[in-house]
Amino acid sequence: MIEAVRDFILTCPLLKDGHVRVDYTGAEIGYSIDPLPVNPVIKTYVDGGSKRQYAFAFNTKERFTGDEREAIENSGFLTDFTEWIEAQNREGNFPELNDTKKNISDIEVTNSGFLFGMEPDYASYQIQCRFLYTQEV
Repeated sequence: MIEAVRDFILTCPLLKDGHVRVDYTGAEIGYSIDPLPVNPVIKTYVDGGSKRQYAFAFNTKERFTGDEREAIENSGFLTDFTEWIEAQNREGNFPELNDTKKNISDIEVTNSGFLFGMEPDYASYQIQCRFLYTQEV
């Protein structure tokens, strides 16, 4: 699933370098997708199928030297990314899965972007999201 999520996020026109890593952002400006520890099963159906979630964090490391303009620009990126996710959901644009028993129905931002960490000259931000899908037996 993580590969499908990564490929989906790579279609976002807001990404500056066109590279998304898994589980780390790297030493400089970059993006990553990190799976979040949640119970995947939301509801189990009588036939054995289930409603499930795949939760992940979209992390971005941006330049930040304390300048207000950089902070505003970084915050604007988080807002724009959230709006892009919401637009993909409205339009039904979801990752392509190689498993015919899994059907994605929604993508949601579950926690809006927030400052996650600071380093000299860089700030890390995180947006938490999830895909909702049904899994057939």
